[in-house]
Amino acid sequence: MQITKPQIATIQTIISKLNLRSHKEDIVMSFSEGRTGSVSQLEFQEAKELIRHLKKQQEPQAIQGDRQRKRIYYYAHQMRWYIPKTKKIDSTRIDNWCVKYGLYHKPLMKHNVTELTKLVNQFQKMCFEFLERK
Repeated sequence: MQITKPQIATIQTIISKLNLRSHKEDIVMSFSEGRTGSVSQLEFQEAKELIRHLKKQQEPQAIQGDRQRKRIYYYAHQMRWYIPKTKKIDSTRIDNWCVKYGLYHKPLMKHNVTELTKLVNQFQKMCFEFLERK
């Protein structure tokens, strides 16, 4: 049985999210036992196994990304970046800072794990400088 269109879309999406595009052919070859390097040429069962494998690869990154985002929220709390008259962190302010001053100039949730590591370090440095001035 041939691969389905939803399977193709799922594989392409996860490979992009994991930044594995340059390795896609090798990955596909390993799941087709060397028969093909093209996602669209996979068999249904091969695609199913590949999707299961890619989803497992995705989980630790999501957990790690959440931890790093929480660290940024922690530093924002230290600087009292709250929504006025509340104790809730102003995520818009964080996003604006990330877009304007962050290394990758994009909102917090758009960063991948590798980018988040550098962004956390940058945000931490900014927070420490802020706290020293007080």
